[in-house]
Amino acid sequence: MGATARASCTIWRSSCLIQDDEEIQMMWKLDEEFLTGTQYSLHKGVEVSNITIGPINETVTTLSCYVKRKHKPQMMKVIQIRAGYPPAQPQNLTCVMNVTTKNLTCRWDPGQDSFLPVKAVPASCTPLPGQNSCTIGRENLLLYHPMIFWLSVNNTLGEVDSEPLCADPIDLAKLDPPTIHAMQSIPEETDCISVMWEAGRDSEHMHQLCDLSYQAEGDQEWKLVSIGHFSTSEVWRVRHCGFLFGTLYHFQMRCQRFGGAGYWSDWSPMVNFTTHEKAPSGELDAWWKVKTREAEARTEVQLLWKPMKPNEAHGKILGYMATLSTRRHSGEPSPLCNTSETCCTFSLPLGTQKIYLMAYNARGSSQPTEVYLSEKKGQPVPKFQASPHNETSIWVHWDLPATPARGYIIEWHTMTSVEDSSDGNHGHNNMGWTKVHSGTITHALIQGTEWGCPSVWKFTPGRKVWPPPASAQLPPSGDAQSYLDA
Repeated sequence: MGATARASCTIWRSSCLIQDDEEIQMMWKLDEEFLTGTQYSLHKGVEVSNITIGPINETVTTLSCYVKRKHKPQMMKVIQIRAGYPPAQPQNLTCVMNVTTKNLTCRWDPGQDSFLPVKAVPASCTPLPGQNSCTIGRENLLLYHPMIFWLSVNNTLGEVDSEPLCADPIDLAKLDPPTIHAMQSIPEETDCISVMWEAGRDSEHMHQLCDLSYQAEGDQEWKLVSIGHFSTSEVWRVRHCGFLFGTLYHFQMRCQRFGGAGYWSDWSPMVNFTTHEKAPSGELDAWWKVKTREAEARTEVQLLWKPMKPNEAHGKILGYMATLSTRRHSGEPSPLCNTSETCCTFSLPLGTQKIYLMAYNARGSSQPTEVYLSEKKGQPVPKFQASPHNETSIWVHWDLPATPARGYIIEWHTMTSVEDSSDGNHGHNNMGWTKVHSGTITHALIQGTEWGCPSVWKFTPGRKVWPPPASAQLPPSGDAQSYLDA
């Protein structure tokens, strides 16, 4: 590529039936362009024309020789000129042995295109034109002994060898993926799983190192665990711990020859397994609102709580139960509420100081979370602001109250119009809330909700403030006053 080329065209008048005294002109045509070369006559009616063309910057060029007789050019010969480079050195020569056939398949990166026909000649095999791989049969391999493999590539401009690969063919083996046969929780009260699997085809006799990969349903990342060295066996078993209870997991495995030689197998087909459930554990994050009805000597309580965390739910939460006592005995009244929601409303005798909240699944209930209903009216924050953060979240900001706070509660209601907030009544289905566990923080980001009406109150551990009589609608950015009953 980029070089010049010389060409010569010779005409014998007698062979072309051209009279000796007839004047002829020899011409050249490079692709679509006519050119004139150097023409001279020899003895016995021989005419010769020479031409030098270039530099040639096209990979394929057509050059034709013409004879012009009686003002009409006639083509006498056409040739195709191919331009290119010497072959590039092949890179990344890799060979993989099939453990069933014991054949070795080698592949390589051909490197920069030379634009010329290339012939690759690996040891003991010949690839098809245009292919960058070939297979060496078992009869040409010496197993358990080092061998040298290389690749020679040539074209009309030169020849080059790849870097040699020195290896025992058996160390280049790639095993077939293992097959997971069974999974079970052992013992049932722990977070451990027993996995049983079978080695890939024709690799049962090999010592292997295997990896177990698993992913909980809904997670983005896979966890990888090296499960050690295993000697020859038809079926292998391993135990691994640290799984969540009542959770669907996806499992895969891969193996390679022990000792770090060879390639990892492909991952096995995915197997799904749901761990057994266990009674929930942990405390529930609860908040409440109370309203006294002195005429009825009753207190109306609206109890709200956050869903139990997955690592504490230990399975599918079937519901939540609020009670006055942690003991069940004959004649005890029914639970205050038993619901699959995260809010319920009930009435209590005046003076009730404490209730209990539990979550339950198919295996049992969590330990009761004590909810103290003692009241203390806190002071409102002097200034409150809200501003959009993105399409699904807002920033809320407030000034510190005059009396130091231990923390804050933020509540918001989703509304479709201004009129929705006119009466101050909001169901819990369109209400959200969160706690800020520090009295010195003056901002919070409310995520995953459409714009609603936040209000901010101060609270102390074991005590809470009354809710405001009405929520003030906030524009996308602005101030609002938090209201408290006096």
